[in-house]
Amino acid sequence: MLNTFYIIGAPACGKTTQMEKIMHGWEVVEQFTKPIRYTVYRSGKNLNIYLGRKRDVFSGTDTLSFTALKFMNGLYSAWDSLGKFNCVVAEGDRLANGKFFDVAKRYGDLHLLSLELDEIVRNERSEARAKENNLEKQNYDWVKSRITKHQKLAKQYEAYRIDCTGKGRDKIFVEIAE
Repeated sequence: MLNTFYIIGAPACGKTTQMEKIMHGWEVVEQFTKPIRYTVYRSGKNLNIYLGRKRDVFSGTDTLSFTALKFMNGLYSAWDSLGKFNCVVAEGDRLANGKFFDVAKRYGDLHLLSLELDEIVRNERSEARAKENNLEKQNYDWVKSRITKHQKLAKQYEAYRIDCTGKGRDKIFVEIAE
């Protein structure tokens, strides 16, 4: 049985920041690029799978191909049959959808964490990230569509809602027990 921990939320609400905190101290065991990019990490005695790849901006599942979903059932089946993995962790928008969450639930428990951040603070974070990384500001309508999508998923899958203060990078922390 594989537990899946997935962080959802609006762009620039802190998903990558929180994933970094969850994975602090985890050691890379092996990296894979086929059929999708994922990494096996060791945390204490446990082996955990991280979907996507770590980057400074647009990390996690946002680094995956749009075709990644079609491989998830086969990967979960293979990982589950090995019986050596504790959990799958992921964040981002690419696999944040009902089809993926249903696959995850088929092979274990889904723990959906929904980060909610004040819109003014989130906009400030988004603008700072764009400026810092020499990127264009994200389209307002696209951001609103992501917020709506993630709110619907949070409700449908009974996500654990985390109200972020936005006052520093250390205000939220979720620990996955070893």
